[in-house]
Amino acid sequence: MRAEVFRESRGFDPTLKFDDIELIRRLAKGRRFGIIAQRVYVSDRRYREHGVPKMLLSYLLMSLFFALGRYRWANRIEYEFGRYE
Repeated sequence: MRAEVFRESRGFDPTLKFDDIELIRRLAKGRRFGIIAQRVYVSDRRYREHGVPKMLLSYLLMSLFFALGRYRWANRIEYEFGRYE
């Protein structure tokens, strides 16, 4: 995102576990977002460590909470950050 858009926003909400998603949803209101044609590689580590069914259920619940605008509900889902470097 452009720096001026971020500066004009309230920024990230540190009380939310998924503050980046909330920020994007909030900033998307009244703005156009584009997609950059760039490949992004992600790790499958969580699926290997916790199992596919558990992770699919976690992501499904989080998606539902985000769709409903209930970002704080996602804080209740066990999802560890910062353990890996």
